[in-house]
Amino acid sequence: MAIQFYLTNAGKAAVLDAENMGLSIALSHIGVGTAKYNPQTASSNTALVAELEQYPLNGGSVEPVSRTLRFISNIEPTVTADCFEIGLFTSAGILFAVASTIGDSPLMRLVADIVCIATFGMKVEGINVENLVLQLDPHAPVSVALMNQHLAHSNPHPQYPLSTQLANVIWHVGSWHGTDSTQYDPSIALRPLFGYDTSWMLLPHIPYGVEDVNQPVGAITGISTGSAIKAFTTRIWKRLRDGTSAPAYSLTADKAVVDEGGKITFKLTTSGLDVGTPVDWSITGIQEDDISPSALSGQFIVDAAGKASYTVDVVEDNKTEGTEFLKFALTYIPNKQVSVLIVDTSKYPEGVITYYEGIHEIEILPNQTVQFHLHGAMGGGGGSIWSGSSASANGMDGAEVSCTIDTSILTAGGGKAGTGGVWGNGSSYHNGQPGKGGLPVVVDAASLFEQIEETAGIDAITYDRWTTQKGANALPSILGQMPGGGDGAAGIGDERWSYGGAAGSGARVRAIFTNLSSQRVTAKIAVGKFGEGWKSWGNAGTDGGIGFAIVETYNDNIDEVAPPVPVLSMKNIAPITDPAPEDKVTVSGTILTNGIAMPYEVKVKVGATEVSAVVGTEQNSDNSYNWSAVINVGGLTQNTLVKAQGNAKHLIYPDLISEFSNAVQKTLAVTITPEPESGTGTE
Repeated sequence: MAIQFYLTNAGKAAVLDAENMGLSIALSHIGVGTAKYNPQTASSNTALVAELEQYPLNGGSVEPVSRTLRFISNIEPTVTADCFEIGLFTSAGILFAVASTIGDSPLMRLVADIVCIATFGMKVEGINVENLVLQLDPHAPVSVALMNQHLAHSNPHPQYPLSTQLANVIWHVGSWHGTDSTQYDPSIALRPLFGYDTSWMLLPHIPYGVEDVNQPVGAITGISTGSAIKAFTTRIWKRLRDGTSAPAYSLTADKAVVDEGGKITFKLTTSGLDVGTPVDWSITGIQEDDISPSALSGQFIVDAAGKASYTVDVVEDNKTEGTEFLKFALTYIPNKQVSVLIVDTSKYPEGVITYYEGIHEIEILPNQTVQFHLHGAMGGGGGSIWSGSSASANGMDGAEVSCTIDTSILTAGGGKAGTGGVWGNGSSYHNGQPGKGGLPVVVDAASLFEQIEETAGIDAITYDRWTTQKGANALPSILGQMPGGGDGAAGIGDERWSYGGAAGSGARVRAIFTNLSSQRVTAKIAVGKFGEGWKSWGNAGTDGGIGFAIVETYNDNIDEVAPPVPVLSMKNIAPITDPAPEDKVTVSGTILTNGIAMPYEVKVKVGATEVSAVVGTEQNSDNSYNWSAVINVGGLTQNTLVKAQGNAKHLIYPDLISEFSNAVQKTLAVTITPEPESGTGTE
């Protein structure tokens, strides 16, 4: 009877945990038992149901190419029994795999004290077999030891040299594929040949060729400018060992919007790439003279942590070009790109400030008038994917942009995302649906705003499947036309069916606010993120345009006059006689600020020593404020001048501080009693 082992959930989890920690799983022994059951439904078992005995492994091997696990055990039973279940265990006692039957014929018959050598095989799928090792009993019988030597030999059958060389050549030739099709996937294309999905990775760069098969795997020959096969170098697939995951890539930019004259840093984070691996990138949407360095293509070089970065300066060229979208993408890895909006600062009107993603607070001066222009972020375009995944290929909604003053809130809603299309090989499919425009919302119970204008975003529509599913246009702004909703993906199915839906644009709210109070008023502006297009796999949708808030100041020339220099007075200071080292004197007076400012500080100076006075908070009848300071007079031996100076802070503009006043001074009279003279004696 053929004995077939099935991997358990516990065994698979142990391999994955070990792989994450860079460790291996050691298989050390088998166990036998008497229970009958279907092994295909026993993947959740963590032990044999009715175990009798366990026996160590004495030999075997792991063959990564065929994904076959072979193991040998020296069976020395102490009981006589029919065995209907066999388990393969790790050195930690985890049930790695199980074989069993529901029939009456046993998998193995044990007879007490009758020794046998049993050899088993197991086809391993779904895990990395290179993480498996066999932990063998050092006390193996001679026959098993000889078999182990045979299995471990690099060429145990020298009489068959051709087959070994042929296998190497087949692997060498079959491990690289070149294609100019963005839809080609060798794991799918070669499924009929292998009978299962092989593992592949897209090379993130175009490798150099080799001269002959004695050089490392990766031969790409005959490539030159004008070559008839040049197109086939645009995407190179490399075969991985079965069950190996392809490298992962994450690409980010440190900002979504940048003014001319600013910097942008692009960061790449990868897993599964060797240190030093080049990853090609390209820039589109701008000209070479818009950035420095001026290169529109280049390479990241991955470091030991799997990371790399690249920084560009955006040139402030004083040309009126309008806003531009810089698109930074990995050249050969699909759906890995970021977009950065470059704002043409030469178009900024006077007195206009634009706020982008984040939370911002602005202060509005008394009697100042501002107009807010809030533009909600755009939605992201839907993608197009093959069926068989539980995920939907929807884009992300654009976030809202709001302005809050006290309890009044203006909100420009973000555009809605396009939904994803799914292709089911023609038997079933659906196309993505376009997203709606964002909606404006105004809550102004206190009636703080005037001339309020609310405009809903534009709904996206469906176009012919052979045409780009174009996102809705952004509503006009005083900075010009900005990017709109994200485009839906081209259909991945036959005749471009199952296209992704386009995204709607954000709403717009405009309103005027005048600060009629005598205090500064704070406005809180919250700008949400643009909607990202679907990019995980399949055909990608594009990102939506950013949300932003524009603040126009109409009367930014309000005089901010510094408060007048205050007038100080100081009371007379009582004279002192023979001051001791610890003696102190209180000095006091008033400070007058003429009503438009508050006392800020009074300093009192005695000789070289300066102290700060305490200023009262209650006004006197003449609108002055009292101040006092305690000074140390110990050690004074003569009359001393005491000086006081003060300054004031503006009531409306607290950042404005007056200059210190001219010093007011009083003389502190100090009397030192002379010591009595010594008497003169006579004889």
